[in-house]
Amino acid sequence: MKTKRIFLAVSAALVILVLGGCGGSDTSAPPLFTCIMLVALATIAQGIGLGCSNKSVKRVCDGVSITALVTVVVFALAGCGGGGTPPIGGGGGGGGDERLSASYIGTANTEYGCFYGQPSRLDLAQSFVGDGRWVSRASFTVYRTGAGVGTYVIDVQADAGGLPSGVALGTSNPVPTASLSPTAAWQDFVFASPVRCTTGGTYWLVLRKVGGANIVGAGLIAKANTNPESYPPGRIVSKGETWQEIGNDALFRVYTKL
Repeated sequence: MKTKRIFLAVSAALVILVLGGCGGSDTSAPPLFTCIMLVALATIAQGIGLGCSNKSVKRVCDGVSITALVTVVVFALAGCGGGGTPPIGGGGGGGGDERLSASYIGTANTEYGCFYGQPSRLDLAQSFVGDGRWVSRASFTVYRTGAGVGTYVIDVQADAGGLPSGVALGTSNPVPTASLSPTAAWQDFVFASPVRCTTGGTYWLVLRKVGGANIVGAGLIAKANTNPESYPPGRIVSKGETWQEIGNDALFRVYTKL
C-alpha cells in the first residue's frame, strides 16, 4: 500500500506538471490527451503489478509504468513545445523552424525616405499581424542615399489607436548605413532577442536611424506599393513630428520562430 500511495502521489504531481507544460497553442506540442494517456497507462500497469503475485508480470508492469512516466517527464521538462502563455515582448524564441509570417514581396511603384537631417527627420513604420510566434528577423527593400553615416534598426512596437505605440518590444541588431546597397535590395534586420507577438494582434516594424551625423538627404529609401491589396491587413506610415499615413505597404518580410 505504501508503494501504491507513493506512485499515486507521483502520478498526481506529473499530471499537474503536464497540465502546465502541454497542450499549448504551438502546433509542435504533443497534445495534452497524449500526456494524460501515458500517465493513465503507467497507473494501470502499476495497479496490475501491485495486484499480481507473479514476479515476471510485476517486472513487465514496472517496465511499462516507468517507461510511460519517463516519457511524460521528458515532455514536461522540455516544455512540450511552449505550452502556456509566454510573456509578450523580447527574450524568447530560441527554437528553430523559422518561417515567413507576414510580407508584401510584389512590385514597387513608389518609395519613401527615412532621412535624418534638416529639414527632414522621418521614421518609417509598416504594420503587420502577429502569428503567436517570435519575430526573429524582418526585412525591407531599401537602398542608401547620400553619406553613409550612422546605423539603422527596426523596433517591433504594439499598435496604439492605429499607429505605433512608441514603446519598443524589441530592437534589431544595428545595420551600418554604409553597408546598405546603393541600389534597391532586400536588407535583413536580425533580432538577437526575438519578440513574441500574439496571434491576430497588430504590430509595427519601425525603421529608424541611430547614431551618426544628421545630414540633409542622407539616409535610406524604402520601396513600397500604393495598391490597397498589396498586404490588406497592414499599411505604412511616416513620422516627422507626428505619425502620418503615406501609402499602403512597404515591400517587407517578417520571419518568426517557435
